[in-house]
Amino acid sequence: MNEKDCATLTYDKARNEYLNERKKQADIIVENLKQGGYETARRSSGISTYGKRSNPETRIDPPYDLRNWMWVSVKDKDSGCSFNVLLHSFDQDPSSKNYHVLVDRLSLKCHYPKASKLTPDTTLTGLDLPLDEDALEKLMDMFDTFVGECKKKL
Repeated sequence: MNEKDCATLTYDKARNEYLNERKKQADIIVENLKQGGYETARRSSGISTYGKRSNPETRIDPPYDLRNWMWVSVKDKDSGCSFNVLLHSFDQDPSSKNYHVLVDRLSLKCHYPKASKLTPDTTLTGLDLPLDEDALEKLMDMFDTFVGECKKKL
């Protein structure tokens, strides 16, 4: 095996281990949300062939693997809202206007029912993966507060 093949195997192994660790963290969040009364909590992620289904002339070629793009979803049947714990956050630098994806920084997002015409709300948590017990407790408290604040807007 040549040096390039060894490097590719090493990189692929590290990427797969990282993906598995993120899945474990998402599953921990799901279990804690379920224990907190959010029975509909489930882990979701992007697809491994992003860009393939779209027009090949204008999309990503070769397709991009988005399985590392993960979130936890919770549906609230009473309000019609859906909530996400994103395992990444978006930020725009106020000075340069550059966009950033803060990998492993958690954020919370609320999607309102279409009829409400409210735009989604998102908040950064200041919490990074991996979560210890204290951070997990903070996340659950922040999630409860966030859900309550979003429901008040309806």
